[in-house]
Amino acid sequence: MHDRVMARRQPPGPVSNGGDGRSRLNSLRSRVESLGYEWFPLPAANGRLAGMVERLVGDLANALEEKRESKREAEVARRQSQAEAHKVEVLLKENGRLVRENNQLHMQIIQEAEVGSTSQRESSLHMRRLEGEIESLRYWKTQSMDRMRVLESDNEALRNRLQQLLNPPLNSTSIKFPRSQTQGSMAVSVALDGQPKGSWQPAGYSSDALERKIAEYRKMADLSISAIKRELNTAQEEQAELQRQLRDAEVCREVHTTACYLIRL
Repeated sequence: MHDRVMARRQPPGPVSNGGDGRSRLNSLRSRVESLGYEWFPLPAANGRLAGMVERLVGDLANALEEKRESKREAEVARRQSQAEAHKVEVLLKENGRLVRENNQLHMQIIQEAEVGSTSQRESSLHMRRLEGEIESLRYWKTQSMDRMRVLESDNEALRNRLQQLLNPPLNSTSIKFPRSQTQGSMAVSVALDGQPKGSWQPAGYSSDALERKIAEYRKMADLSISAIKRELNTAQEEQAELQRQLRDAEVCREVHTTACYLIRL
C-alpha cells in the first residue's frame, strides 16, 4: 500500500522562472516515484510550492529510511531474543538435571555416611575383640614357653641320668629320674660290688627291659617337646593372623575417617 502525495491548491504566489520550476518538479517527481509513491500532477508551480513539496519529500524519504532501519533492528533484536530464549530453555533443562543429580548425590552421601558409621562401630568392636584375643594368645604363648623350658630342662636332666645309667659308677648308687608333666619319679637302687663294669643293671630290670624303658622315657620326652613346639608355632601363627587383621581394621578405620572428613568438606 502506497501513500499518496496530495497537493492542495495554494493561493497564487509569486511566479518563478518557469523552466526552473519545471526542473525542480521533475526532480521531485522522480524522487517520489523512486520511493514507490504515485505522483499527481500539480497546478502551475511556483518557487514556494516547489520548496515546500521538496521538504515534504525529504522528510518522507528520511522517515522511510528510519522505518527500514527500525525494521532491520527489530528483526535483529527478535532473532537475538529467540537465540537467548533457546539458551535459557537449555539452561533450565540443564539446571533441572543438575538439581536432580545433586539430590541423588546428597542422598547417596547420607547413606554412605550411615553405612560408614555402622562399619566403623563394627570395626571398633572387632578391633577390641582382636586385641583381647591377642592378649590371651600372648599369655598362652608365655605359659607355653615356660612349660617348654621346664620340659627341656627335665629332658636334659633325663638325658644326664640316662647317661649315668649307661656309664654307672663302681660303687652302689641311688639314681632318681626327674618328675615331669608326663612321668612321675622313679628310683633305682643299684649294687655293683663284685660285678664287672659292663654288666651292671638296676635291681628288678633286665638289660633289655632297661633299654626299652630308657627309650620309652626318651620318646615320651621328645613327643612332649614336639607337641609343645607345635602348639607354640600354632599360637604364633594365630597371633600373626590376628595382628594382620588388626592392621587391616586400623587401615579401614583410617580410610573411613578420611572419607567422612572429605564428605563434611
